[in-house]
Amino acid sequence: MKIVRAGVELPDVVFWRAHAGVMLHQSRISGTAKLGGKLVLNFGDGFVPKQGESYNVMQAGAFTSAFQTTTIAGLAPGFTYTLSATGGALNLVALNDGVATTRSQMTKTNRP
Repeated sequence: MKIVRAGVELPDVVFWRAHAGVMLHQSRISGTAKLGGKLVLNFGDGFVPKQGESYNVMQAGAFTSAFQTTTIAGLAPGFTYTLSATGGALNLVALNDGVATTRSQMTKTNRP
């Protein structure tokens, strides 16, 4: 988790990553976060969100504005989601199952 100083205007591009077997990366802002620019949601290493799952992307004391654009990486086209900022949390909720465009590096192949 990345801790950011109080009351901050976020940069033009904000990255969030989720990978199989690895904790999700999120930012925590102790004051008000002014959203804008681009949010990049990167699902890697074969990780796929399932319908109904919720992921905390960012925490802040409060949010103002909204991201101008959101880009999804690591999932096939057709993944749908909602982003909502409530109670100091910016959450992504999967509206359907994602389909990975990356392969998991967590699996082992046993060979004789």
